[in-house]
Order: sequence, then structure tokens, then C-alpha cells
Amino acid sequence: FMNDADNPHSLMNNFIFSLLIDSSGDFFVGTARGLCRFDFAKDSFESYSSTASPVYGLYEDRRSRIWAATPFGPGVVNKETRSIDFDYGHYNVNVFWEDDRGRLWMGVSGPEAIAVLRGDGEWESVEVPGVDCVNCVYSDPHGEWWLGTGEGIYIFDPATRSSEALSLRNSRARVLDKLKISFIKEVEPYELLIGTATDGFWHLDLRTGRLSHNEPLKYNPVNSSQLHTCYTDRQGNLWIGTYEKGFVLVGK
Repeated sequence: FMNDADNPHSLMNNFIFSLLIDSSGDFFVGTARGLCRFDFAKDSFESYSSTASPVYGLYEDRRSRIWAATPFGPGVVNKETRSIDFDYGHYNVNVFWEDDRGRLWMGVSGPEAIAVLRGDGEWESVEVPGVDCVNCVYSDPHGEWWLGTGEGIYIFDPATRSSEALSLRNSRARVLDKLKISFIKEVEPYELLIGTATDGFWHLDLRTGRLSHNEPLKYNPVNSSQLHTCYTDRQGNLWIGTYEKGFVLVGK
């Protein structure tokens, strides 16, 4: 799926930051120029108004609200007006997720890298030592959060709110420590796909510790070095968004 300058109903932009199929079956795509929805029946894209900013992340919470992560703050997608409502503070937001208690969190760019939505509707910032940007989150089997940052991965314990840098290297001494991490997705049990903004993807087997670079090839069929999002639908298919080549569907 890519933008076609001659087709007003094509994808609005080829720089893809986020993908989401919500519980109603609506397919949203966050791009560098805003938000659009894909109409499966018409095989076309519909642009949402008042969203000219990048949409870095999309997330549907347990109340079926669709949150949009933007540089202008956290917003909620309004399907009736085809826009994003901003009433939740001024943050440069990259990603949303929920913890085991159903609390909504967001990763931001700034000195306090994450924040939690309190019961009174206000966001409470949480400092993560050594981190000033959180782009993505993976919750491991031990309940710890792997935070994808602008300089590798940090392990954060939400119970103690402590963190430490994770050092990963493969047999060729290639390391992720200084790379901007775009996504961390469990594609098979105990197998992680780690996307980066400049270096393609990495595949990590948690059982053996084996780390491979840009293998298996099926996870990057367009051979993009700039991967920005990975979404798993209910059938187990992967949708991978790139920074310059639109997005692709990777079969289960």
C-alpha cells in the first residue's frame, strides 16, 4: 500500500508510523501527514480532517477509545467528526499501552519518558533514569517492560520503577545499544521482532539468546532500512509500516 499522486483515495503518505484495526473492524493508518482510514469495501483510503500532524501511535483501550500519539499531545479519535480531539495535556507522545490493572500509559519524548493516566483524568509523569524518549513497549513474561528508546532498549520494572540498559549483540558484534528502536513485537512465542529507524530489523530468540539481523527475510519484503511500526491483527498477520515505502502485509 503506497501513495499515488494521481489517486486522491490512495494512502495519504508513504511515511507510516502506526497501524490499528479496532474492535469495530475499522483500519486506521497514522502517517507523517496525519490519520486516514482504509475502507475495505471500496478499497480506498479516507483522510481525517484536523490531523495534519504526524500520528506516531494508535491504541484502543479497554473502553474502546482510540488514542492517537502526536507531537501535540495525546488525542482521541472521533469517528463522527473524522478528527482527533485534544484535551489531555501537552506532551510529545510516541506510544500508548495499558498495564495489568487497566491503567493507560504513554511513552513520550522528554526528560520524563513515560506517564500514566490517573483516575482524575490527569497525566502523572514518571522518570526513567537514563531515558528521555520512549518509542515502544514490550511486556515480557516476568512483568517487566522493554522500553524501545532512541538509544537501544531499557528494562523497566513498573513495581519498583527502576530501569537498566539492555546490551544485545550478535555473533558479528553488531549491537542495538545506540539504535533508535521503533517497535518490539512478539511474532512467535518467545521470539521478538525488533524494528529500528535506520538499521532494518533484528530477530531475538528469548530462549537461546540468538540475535540475527534482517533474518528471516519475510519480515521485510520491501527491503526497507527504516521500519516504524508492526501491528498484529486478529488472524495473526503482521502489518509492517516503513518510513518511505508505505506498509506491507506479512502473512502468518
